[in-house]
Amino acid sequence: MYDQILDSGLDADKLDYLQRDGYATGVRYGTFDIEQILKSVGQHENQLCVDEDAIQACIHFTLVRYLWYSQIICNKNLVVFEQMVRFVYEALVLNKMVPSPVEVLHMMKGVSEGNEQRTDEWLAFTDEGIIRRMERMRRRLKKGEKVDESVLSRDLLLDYIERIVWKREALPNIARVDYVEGAKWQGKHPRGERYSIFHNWVLTDRSEDYNAHRIIMKSDHVKLIKDEGDETPILIKTSPHDLEPIPLQQHYGCILQQFSGDNQIGLHMSRVYSVPKLYDELVKKWDSIPESAQ
Repeated sequence: MYDQILDSGLDADKLDYLQRDGYATGVRYGTFDIEQILKSVGQHENQLCVDEDAIQACIHFTLVRYLWYSQIICNKNLVVFEQMVRFVYEALVLNKMVPSPVEVLHMMKGVSEGNEQRTDEWLAFTDEGIIRRMERMRRRLKKGEKVDESVLSRDLLLDYIERIVWKREALPNIARVDYVEGAKWQGKHPRGERYSIFHNWVLTDRSEDYNAHRIIMKSDHVKLIKDEGDETPILIKTSPHDLEPIPLQQHYGCILQQFSGDNQIGLHMSRVYSVPKLYDELVKKWDSIPESAQ
């Protein structure tokens, strides 16, 4: 039961962060009836479940999670920002300015063993510390100092750091395709085939720019309901009628029932970004692909 409190379809973290993030960002997608859910939580043979009174609140919570991920977590500007940060971090690792992932694991091991030096290193490994090192790298680049350009060229590294640290505009979005999987028109997006043609063209004709991260392609997939293998589902116990709790989407009173199994609903998002110098050329290619290519 305790593992469900820490990690499940209705765990404490999800109940907290949706409301907290919604409050912090001012976006109202995170609002749901947490009081009704908590009031209805019970236990059945070492399983957490909620009674029938909270089924609509749980449905609302499930939809809130789906919308939050599709609209906020997978926001196009946030996605490309994270990609830029990942490439810049790799460049900083190569230039010995931040610890590598292996070194971070050594830090964590040292912390667990009570090593004071490793603990101090771990406490210093913060977002603010990474930003300071980005700024230090920016100054090195401005002075013309030699740096390892295996991940990003010096011009691109400088550009990405300034976009991250100075909160400049994100890379321009050339092509975007968002479509719902699982509906009867699965995959029949009006730009779906155009995107596929453009995607393949980038990988072949613009492979050098893609491999150098001057072009970034990213896809995300958000499911309405997680598979049972991914997380313990929200369990409903309709007392005293049901002998055992059943997953929310299988409950007779749940509108999500029609969206489970083969009818699973998920939002698939595919985007292509580029540095401004390439943008016009890539837009020209995108526009040259017939809209009728389906």
